[in-house]
Amino acid sequence: MIKNDKKTIFSWALYDWANSAYATTSGAIVAPFFTGEIVPEDGFAGLSGEVIWSLVVSFGAFLLFLAMPILGAAADFAASKRTFLRFFATLGAVFTMLVPFVPAGAVPLFLLIFVISQIGFVAANVFYDGFLPSISTDDTIDQVSSKGFALGYIGGGLYVLIAFVLIILADMDVIAMDLSTATRIGIFGAGVWWIAFTTWSLRGLPEIGEAEPIPPEYQGSSALVSYMKIGFGRTVATGRKLFGFKEILLFVVAFMFYNDATQTVINISGAYPRKRLVSASPRSSWRSSSSSSLRSVAHSPSDRSPTASVRSRQSWSHWSSGACLR
Repeated sequence: MIKNDKKTIFSWALYDWANSAYATTSGAIVAPFFTGEIVPEDGFAGLSGEVIWSLVVSFGAFLLFLAMPILGAAADFAASKRTFLRFFATLGAVFTMLVPFVPAGAVPLFLLIFVISQIGFVAANVFYDGFLPSISTDDTIDQVSSKGFALGYIGGGLYVLIAFVLIILADMDVIAMDLSTATRIGIFGAGVWWIAFTTWSLRGLPEIGEAEPIPPEYQGSSALVSYMKIGFGRTVATGRKLFGFKEILLFVVAFMFYNDATQTVINISGAYPRKRLVSASPRSSWRSSSSSSLRSVAHSPSDRSPTASVRSRQSWSHWSSGACLR
């Protein structure tokens, strides 16, 4: 593959445009939709919608924590980043499009579908980020990464703006559509946007690298088991190396606390203000909570910040292999 090729870089960055519709919609629309439409007024299983949403966010993060080393190893050894990217992006987009079809009160079904869509979103990003070192050089990697962030900001912001216009018009009775239907269409459209632009992106993004043989000590098992052993083995080895670099260790620990706290606020902000911060009519409170969560998503200081491009674009395949310590 020719590095710094403009067409390849544009195709790669276009995926950020594609999946950012999901990123903004899940925080700004899905969260308040879940607490206000899916969860009954008296809660579910003795828990409020906000508490359930917080638990799901935590559980999803734990599943992804377990999956990332495995996916990183697969990205390194299988030489199928494009194939994995297509699979997980399609998985996430399809399950996003299933979310609006969940009826009110079906809390377990909604959570199952949403968690799978989130797994598809994050897993696809592992392989998406894995392309970056192969399509750029050391002197252009920040610039290329920033292009992805820029398209992501524009694409995610543009789509959620379109969805909010539809929701607000329905709420104001300007169009012959109730608020619930408009919201469901907005969520469904995020999946359509994601899969449509992913298809366009992958047309100009070739497969990269060559498959690497599984190390002898990991042979004799299935590919999945081998990837698990390699992924977790490299993660543990990298963790041990950190103790020899006190400044880096301090940074990693501080970043984990900072980033986890920030992401917690961002992920639950959409579910929180509807009941806690707004004491207006149901329709106006829905608008207010959605707008509040949109501002939180739009101003995320970690996941969408171009200044953090090197950190954000470091996939688990690089972290688990100890690349940050070399």
